[in-house]
Amino acid sequence: MKKKAIQASQGNRAKVVSCFTNRRPLTQEDVIWTTKLSRPTVVEIIKGLIADGVIHKIGTRSSTGGRSPYLYGLTDDLYYSIGIDFDYPRLTVGILNLSCEVLLENTVFLASNLLPADILQCMFEKIDSLIARFDCNKDQYIGICISIPGLINETSGVSIQLERISGWENINLKEFFEQHFGIATYVKNDINMVAQLIYETKQNLPEDFLFIGNRTGIGMAIMQKGEPYLGIKGNAGFLGHVTINMDGDLCNCGKRGCLESIAGENAILLQYKKLTGNHIQTENAYSTLTQLSDMGDQNAQIVLTRASRALAISVANMVKIFEIPTVILDGWKLAVIEPYRQIFETTLRENLFENISYDLNLIYSRSNPTDVIHACGSSVVKHYIQKRYEIL
Repeated sequence: MKKKAIQASQGNRAKVVSCFTNRRPLTQEDVIWTTKLSRPTVVEIIKGLIADGVIHKIGTRSSTGGRSPYLYGLTDDLYYSIGIDFDYPRLTVGILNLSCEVLLENTVFLASNLLPADILQCMFEKIDSLIARFDCNKDQYIGICISIPGLINETSGVSIQLERISGWENINLKEFFEQHFGIATYVKNDINMVAQLIYETKQNLPEDFLFIGNRTGIGMAIMQKGEPYLGIKGNAGFLGHVTINMDGDLCNCGKRGCLESIAGENAILLQYKKLTGNHIQTENAYSTLTQLSDMGDQNAQIVLTRASRALAISVANMVKIFEIPTVILDGWKLAVIEPYRQIFETTLRENLFENISYDLNLIYSRSNPTDVIHACGSSVVKHYIQKRYEIL
C-alpha cells in the first residue's frame, strides 16, 4: 500500500474512533454523518475495530419502522490513559477509560516558588498516587497526554518556555515521563486540546473556526477541516503575545505591548495600580475589578474597558487574516458582564469589514479542567489507533 493511502487509512480510522471517544453509543449512520466518510469506508473500519476488540455492539436504538440499528461503543475496560492539565499554578491529573470517561481525578494548586524539578516531582507523585488507587495492569495504560500552555515542541515533547515559572526552559517532558512511568507520553498545547474537544462534542459547528481560550493566559486554536493548525512545532495561534501597542508595557514574555500585558489577569491589576497607586492582592483579578466597577470605581472601569477593546481588536485581526467568521470565545470572564460584553462586541464589529462582520458567528463557552482531561484521553486514543494500525 502506498504511503499516502496508508496515511489516509490511518486518518479515517482516527476519525471513526474519535466519534466514540467523546460521545455516547453510536450507530453506523451517526458515524457516517459525523465523519463525512463514505458508507463502505465506515462499515469496513467498524468491522476491523470489532474484530480487534476495540469497539463492540452494545445494543440497538429504538426505531419507528424497520429493523433497529445496532449501537456501537468502545470497549471501555480494554485500555486506559492518563491526562494532565497543567495550567500553573493549578495541576489536574486523571485516569480515563477508552471512552474517555474520567474514572479518577485530582486537582492541586502548586506553590508559587517551586523550581521546575520540584514541579515535575509533584506531577510524578500525584500520578503515582492515582495509579496506586486504580485497579488495572500497567500494560493497559496506552499513553499519557500533558496539556500545557507556553511554547512547546509537540514532536519532541519539549516544553520550550513557560514564562510564569522561573527557570522553566527546554523541559523534555516526554523523556522525563517515559523514563519514570514507561508509558508513551504526548505533549500538547492546552488551547488546541480544548478546541478539538469542543469540535468533537458540540453539534453544528463548522469545520473551520477560531477558538479563543482564556485560561491563565490567552491563546488561540485555528481549526481547519476539524483539526487545529499547529505550525512547525505546535504553537500556532499564540494570540496572547501579538503586539497591540508597540510602546506598551513590558509583558512577562519579555516583549512590549502584548495582548496579555493589557488583558491578562496579572496585567489588569498592574494597570489598576498604575492609575491608583493601590496594589490589590487577589486570586481572581477580573472578579475583583468587576466588583469595583459595579461600585462606580472609574479606574476599574477604564482598565476593564481597555482590556475588552484590546481583546476585541486582536480577535478582529485574526478574523481578517484567516477569513474565518465563526469565533468561539472560551472562558472570558467578562462575557456575561455588561457593559463589557457590549464593548467587546461593538469594538470587534467596528474593526471588521462589513462583509465579514455580517457573517460573524460569535459563540461564548466555558470549559473546565475536566474537559481538558477528556481531551487528553481522546488524544491518547487517537495516537494509539494510529500506531496500532500503522503497519497495515
